[in-house]
Amino acid sequence: MEYFTNGTDDGEYIRILGNFFAKSDEWFQLTEQERHLDSCLSFAKRRKHLVFTSLSSCLFRKIPRLGKYDLSPYSICTGTKSKDDITWLFGPLDPNATIIDGVAVASPIRTICDLARADTPESLLVSINHCLFFGLFSKKEFLAYLKLRLGIHKGKLLTTLLEFASAKCESALETIAWLTIYKGKFEMPQQQVQIRDTKGLIGRVDMLWEFHNRKVVLELDGYVKYRSHDSDAVIKEKIREDRLRAQGYEVIRIIWREVKSGELLQILSEKKIPTRRYFGTKFPN
Repeated sequence: MEYFTNGTDDGEYIRILGNFFAKSDEWFQLTEQERHLDSCLSFAKRRKHLVFTSLSSCLFRKIPRLGKYDLSPYSICTGTKSKDDITWLFGPLDPNATIIDGVAVASPIRTICDLARADTPESLLVSINHCLFFGLFSKKEFLAYLKLRLGIHKGKLLTTLLEFASAKCESALETIAWLTIYKGKFEMPQQQVQIRDTKGLIGRVDMLWEFHNRKVVLELDGYVKYRSHDSDAVIKEKIREDRLRAQGYEVIRIIWREVKSGELLQILSEKKIPTRRYFGTKFPN
């Protein structure tokens, strides 16, 4: 066991190395996320004043990220880098920490700041948009925290990402699609628009362009919808789409694969979605 400080006001950190978790065959049948949470709970019982941060906080709070949680259940540390490790603060409590399942978990804003040490800008934007959509913090609150705790220079990446952040992106797919559209230099669509006909509300569409007397709807279908095998949901979706088309809307349906492969940009070009003249801020690499 090794203790050290990181030279900030955040307090003392603890590093514990060694495989303490070879419990039984059942342990190895758990997912990486389940192992991680189980490890956190085990250590929380031993040390009541631990405040879990970074990926641990993300899992407890169900804040989405891109990619896999490549976590080693036997390697736990913090410090300046926490890319593939469980992370916690050992020392003064985060004043905004929350008790979740008996574990003290860092505030959502602190969690995003911790993730910024290792996550890609795209993954960070997914996490930020989730927090904004569910009201875990506002842009104003986040900017105030960055100014107070990190300063202008260290908070530059997160400050720039807030320019791209949207409380109307309710899923990782919507965030990445929106970002793909931005990078593709197309006109940015309206988001989460409610559409009605004579029968009442048809529904809320993910994205909408209106130009040259055309109305083009982009609907984004994630993994859950396609894996649920819910025939009623598919029928309702077809009825909804028919009502949209009856009102003159062109409907594009997109799945993850088509966004990641670049097919989305090709489809938008074929649909003659207008491009914009002003390209705006460059998204961070």
